[in-house]
Amino acid sequence: MNPLTPDAGTGSCSYVLRKKMNQKPKYGQCSVLYMEKIKKWKHHFRGIVHKILLNAKDKTLPIAFSPMEHYLDGFDFEYYNFDPNEEELNIDGSYEIEDGRIIRIFVATDVPRSRQRFTIAHEFCHIIQLYDGEFMADMEAIADPTERENIIERIAEMTASYYLAPLPLIQREYQRAVEEFGHGYALPHLTNKFAVSHTMMSICLSDYGLQKQ
Repeated sequence: MNPLTPDAGTGSCSYVLRKKMNQKPKYGQCSVLYMEKIKKWKHHFRGIVHKILLNAKDKTLPIAFSPMEHYLDGFDFEYYNFDPNEEELNIDGSYEIEDGRIIRIFVATDVPRSRQRFTIAHEFCHIIQLYDGEFMADMEAIADPTERENIIERIAEMTASYYLAPLPLIQREYQRAVEEFGHGYALPHLTNKFAVSHTMMSICLSDYGLQKQ
């Protein structure tokens, strides 16, 4: 089995390319369609994440992936590591679905744990997208394949970030961190608490209106 072949297994395989995580698109460089779709589907998938975490049995931090597995009921999950240097591939991860019952997620070994966690979350988000009929129909209606792919990827990035650092938990933990450590130490404390990168947590705090970048 080659986990990095797009046609591997009987399902689809979506790569996580090696680019800056959560890079914000610059206004004026994106089409009106792009911005409309991002706004619409960002809230849609954040709503799904809220439900997933609300029903999670494991409430500990950092957030595990068992809630995602529980949401995608009926599948068996397998996780594999790979060395991008050996494979000569410039990607952080991919997934495949076999026979509609086995989901395999592949993660690069040459990146920090925070990046590996983001990659897994990103792949789970692509799988949730795949089984969202309304979302897929909306994406298929976009004529430009490049713009369609950019929207799908951006939504997956934003949803993955929100899953790993959701607003309600960040608000609670940020307040605790400020009271205990002070504003200057809140960011590194939260980065460690949620097991995400410094960059991602900075963006989350800014997006949630808690701290300027």
